Amino acid sequence: MQERINKLLEVVSEGDRLELVMLNNGFVKATSENKEKNTKETLKTWRSIKVDLEVFINDLEKKHKLGTRLMEWQEYQDTDVPKEVHRQLEAMGYDIAQSTFYRHCERGKCAKNDSGLYTRRMVSDYVKAESLLRNGETEGSSPGPDMSLSLEKQRLENEKLRLHNKRENIKAAKDDGSVIEREGLYLEIAARLVALDGMYRQRHEMDATQIITAVGGDISKLPEYNEMVFAIWEELMTEFGNVEEFEVLFEDQEEQ
Repeated sequence: MQERINKLLEVVSEGDRLELVMLNNGFVKATSENKEKNTKETLKTWRSIKVDLEVFINDLEKKHKLGTRLMEWQEYQDTDVPKEVHRQLEAMGYDIAQSTFYRHCERGKCAKNDSGLYTRRMVSDYVKAESLLRNGETEGSSPGPDMSLSLEKQRLENEKLRLHNKRENIKAAKDDGSVIEREGLYLEIAARLVALDGMYRQRHEMDATQIITAVGGDISKLPEYNEMVFAIWEELMTEFGNVEEFEVLFEDQEEQ
C-alpha cells in the first residue's frame, strides 16, 4: 500500500495530497493502537479506516489513470452501514450505482444478518444473484470469494517460501563465515582489542630501554621519541591486521 501512496503523492493535487496523508496517518495510528490494545473497538476502528484509505486510493488511481489493485473479497469488512458496503463493492471493482444499491437494500436483495451486519457471505450472495461484474471481467469469469481466498493462500505460501529461503541463505552465510552474528561480532572486537593491547604493552616494554637511550632524557628530542613510538605502533598495526584469528581467554571476576 505504501508504494501506491508514494506514487500518488507525486501526481495528486495539494488538497488530495493532504487528505491522503491524513488518512494514511490515521491508518498507521489505528494499526499501532490495535496491535497494542487488541480490543473489538480498536479492531473496528482499524477496519473502518483501512477501508476508507483503500477506497480513497482506488479513486485517486482511477482519477490519475494509475495502475490499481482491486480490493479482494477476503479484505471485505462486515458493516451495518449500506454506504460502506457500496464503497467496498466499488473498491473491489463492481460497477453499481449507489442509488441502485440502496434500492436493492430496501427491497431486501442485499440483507443484513441476525446481528444487523452486511456480512461477506451475504454480500457475495447478493453479487452473484444480481450477476454484478468486476472491472475487466466477463460474466462467468469472476473468481469470486473462494478463488480470491485461494489466490491469497498462494500469496501467503509464496511469502512463507521467501522467508524460508532468506533464513537458509543467512544460515549458509554464517556457516561459510561470510557473516557473523552481532554477539559474535562484539566478542570478536573485544578479543582483538585485548590482543592488540597485550601486543603493544609487550613491545613497548621490550623497546623502552632503546627509546630512553635514544632520546637521552632530553625533551628537545620529543620528535625523535614520537617517531620511534609511532613506528612501533605502525608495525604492530600491520602485524595485527594480518592475523585472522586470536585466541583470548576471558575470566569472570569474582563478585566482591
